[in-house]
Amino acid sequence: MKTILILFLTTNGLLLSAQDSTSIKIDTVYYSNRNKVVKKESSYTYLIKPKSIENFTGELKEYYSENNQLRSSYNYEDGKKQGAAYAYFINGQKKHQINYEADQKVGLYREWYENGKILEEGNFRYEDNSRKFYMSNFWDSTGVQTIENGNGKYYYYDAISMLHIKGNYENGRKAGEWSAKRKNGNTYYIEKYTNGNLINGESFDGNGKKYYYSKLEQDAFPRKGM
Repeated sequence: MKTILILFLTTNGLLLSAQDSTSIKIDTVYYSNRNKVVKKESSYTYLIKPKSIENFTGELKEYYSENNQLRSSYNYEDGKKQGAAYAYFINGQKKHQINYEADQKVGLYREWYENGKILEEGNFRYEDNSRKFYMSNFWDSTGVQTIENGNGKYYYYDAISMLHIKGNYENGRKAGEWSAKRKNGNTYYIEKYTNGNLINGESFDGNGKKYYYSKLEQDAFPRKGM
């Protein structure tokens, strides 16, 4: 049984319309700017969704709490993400675009700066029984292209994590040494890659204590969710 949920944003708030032979139960979930569930009063964004995504077909949208501006939209078919998905800045400017097939990221990925200038382009591919990201082109915040056809230097400041991240790409994959520094200049991590695969890494806590690892717990991409 497919459930189709349609969300409408009006000047008076959100209206819901459901097409189903059975009743649909709706949840409104509020999130902080770090995607943690919080109370409405302290929320950064909110999402209206069915209590169960299983077998859901339709579009889900997330909004900024401050101004009800659309933050992201996803299409679902039978409970899985399908087709193009989009994210937006609070000013309405498009942030990034990604495509899904049965919940899996596929094909072209694009991201923009808040001023509308292009930030990066890449592709998701399925290789060796895993989903991999290949960088194609990257532009710094001044509009200078530093990666072309998968080769070049990467430098990015992530305003959410407040980290300055830099490294190199070769043939679209991370290569050599990558590092991230905190806003105060202290090193957060140093990692070494070969053909996009992590060889080893060191991370440092706020007191400078060092930790070693050789596997990432989670692929943190794309930035800020999606």
